[in-house]
Amino acid sequence: MEFKFSVWNIRGMSNEFKQNEAVKFIRDEKLQYSPLSCRVVFGWNPYYVKVMVVNMTAQSIMCTVELVQSKFKFYCSIVYASNSGSERRILWDDLILYKQAVGNNPWVIMGDFNVTLDISEHSAGGSHNNMDMNEFKEAVNKMEVDDICSSGFHFTWTKSLKNPNCNTLKKLDRILVNEEFINKFQNAYGVFLPYTISDHSPSVLIIKDGMPKKQRSFRFSNFIYDKEGFLETVKKEWDQEIHGCHMYSLCNTRSDSHEHLFFQCSFANKVWEVMVQNASFMNKNHGLLTSCRYIANKQIKNNFGWTVDKLILAASVYFIWQERNRRLFTRDGRNVDSVICCIKDSVKTRLLALKVKKSTKAQRIASKWGLKWSNNEMFEAC
Repeated sequence: MEFKFSVWNIRGMSNEFKQNEAVKFIRDEKLQYSPLSCRVVFGWNPYYVKVMVVNMTAQSIMCTVELVQSKFKFYCSIVYASNSGSERRILWDDLILYKQAVGNNPWVIMGDFNVTLDISEHSAGGSHNNMDMNEFKEAVNKMEVDDICSSGFHFTWTKSLKNPNCNTLKKLDRILVNEEFINKFQNAYGVFLPYTISDHSPSVLIIKDGMPKKQRSFRFSNFIYDKEGFLETVKKEWDQEIHGCHMYSLCNTRSDSHEHLFFQCSFANKVWEVMVQNASFMNKNHGLLTSCRYIANKQIKNNFGWTVDKLILAASVYFIWQERNRRLFTRDGRNVDSVICCIKDSVKTRLLALKVKKSTKAQRIASKWGLKWSNNEMFEAC
């Protein structure tokens, strides 16, 4: 499978049309990781990618990226360089320091560098490289990185997106990698896509075989049905009393009822005890039926605490059920802390999308999740 990573400089992301187009781009390209550079916003799919931010500056974000399924790791720097040459020198110094921290590990640098490496990267050409270009080239040499093999647009920036006759074009966006990255991901390449809503071309890094192929679903061969005694054999197997299954590594004391699976077995009980501490109306003694009755109570339906409880219950049931399926079908399981982390991330992401009137109780609930308020919207606390 392919792992796709994209960087795109989009101005005016407060515009709803551009937000919709950005979401459509992420969906169409099936991206696992996408920093949309606008001083600098980035997001990733936690099911496929683990990201840890190492350092942030006004012009760059340095982070480590781990592909969840293959366990491949590499360093990634997201760049949005300033228009000012003097400020870009600060960025070059930062990137050179990052190089020392990276050492012999794979490293990719992506983004808008706001300067070209050579006069051939200007549509109008020129007679010689200017000082900004020479400084950029010197920094690239010190970082020991080079452009990855790529296809698509050579010039990644246009002076006027709305003017079809505009002939002022430059290559400002790049995908730079070090030698260790090429050795680790030999089939990786870049693609620079057409301009759409931005004067910059979206750049996509594609790592071939960066993720293992999904197992094929079970396929039933019809000719087996014609074999003599087929139905009798199937019925005999289905009628057998089963005393155990692989799921019993998660839940091994009683039958697979919903009440037991989600709340009473040892694994689920540990998860539920942690999550219910952040609930307003539910407690650890509530089972599935009682909790659902609380959620269905119309008298508290407009209460912010009710909303949080609903998210906690839904996320807990979902991820415990997901864990049950992982152990049953792939024989691969996570520990309690990992499942709790997934639940908390899911609830927090949902909370960030809500608009809630500021109140003492709402502030208290939000503080439990590390959130703050601004204009009736919650945001991540620093």
